[in-house]
Amino acid sequence: VPVLHVDGMVIWDSLAICELVAERNPAAKLWPEDLALRAKARAISCEMHSSFAALRHSFPFQILETNVPSPTGAPSPKALADVKRIENGERLISAVAAYLELHIEQGPVLVGSGDPMAIVTAIHGNVRWPRAQCTGEDAHSGATPMASRADAVMATAELLLSAEGSLSGAALVTAGIFQTGAGRHAVSKVPGHASFALECRAATEAALLDAERTVKAHVARIERTRRVRFELGPAVRTAPVPMTPAIVHHLADAAVRPVFCMPSGAGHDAAVFAQNGVPTGMVFVRNANGSHNPSEEMSFDDFAVAASTLFRAALTMPNTP
Repeated sequence: VPVLHVDGMVIWDSLAICELVAERNPAAKLWPEDLALRAKARAISCEMHSSFAALRHSFPFQILETNVPSPTGAPSPKALADVKRIENGERLISAVAAYLELHIEQGPVLVGSGDPMAIVTAIHGNVRWPRAQCTGEDAHSGATPMASRADAVMATAELLLSAEGSLSGAALVTAGIFQTGAGRHAVSKVPGHASFALECRAATEAALLDAERTVKAHVARIERTRRVRFELGPAVRTAPVPMTPAIVHHLADAAVRPVFCMPSGAGHDAAVFAQNGVPTGMVFVRNANGSHNPSEEMSFDDFAVAASTLFRAALTMPNTP
């Protein structure tokens, strides 16, 4: 159930959200000109709300009441997982005809291209080593010549920079964790141990396999030249997921302007639906100043362009494979 917080109002109804967008930005043309499509939109909204309780038969959820009132005064619904159905391996979302998702881009691509929105073609997969370690030998920084050191930090830094250089253009390389440990590091000490996380993201399985081979080749080389030992630990893998081609084309047809297409480097709920056989499509909204930081910013005009495209696509959704 969509929820929108605007000027102190909490709007629960999906139709009301669309009407608010249209009211505040008429130029966005959120509503279709065709009166029949408008009627269909209202019918869909009514059907969504009247049949919400029926979802318990199609999804692995129990629909419970919360203490948060809706605008009508009735308690709002909340979903809790039905673990037994999951444990039994039941197909959990067989009743879903299609899944459409709208999300901020979380990156700078649309800002750079000048496009207010994009249609997502695929969602990147990744291979991660979340608990990697490098072990060398602690030593005094003044008494140990550079050629005699087994410096875990320098070795790890070389691995990260080598992976970045080798995989540039083919994969995204990130080390979100890198530390020497407060209990043993010191300003005048050559670090004999470093722990880090390493992640490679790519749009294809072949690119991910190549990234894994590349990282391990650099590990073997640096272990020899710097006299250290790497323990990458178990790799955690997530497969890349393409969006449904028919829905990608349908979203493009629903746009009122030539549309920008791009893969998503970040993971999204759409990937889960697509992996479970649900026809899936996704739209990005331009978002300035990145994501996961307090400076991120999405304009309401851009949101209206993306939301109206998704809305038109939903109203005219063909039968999907």
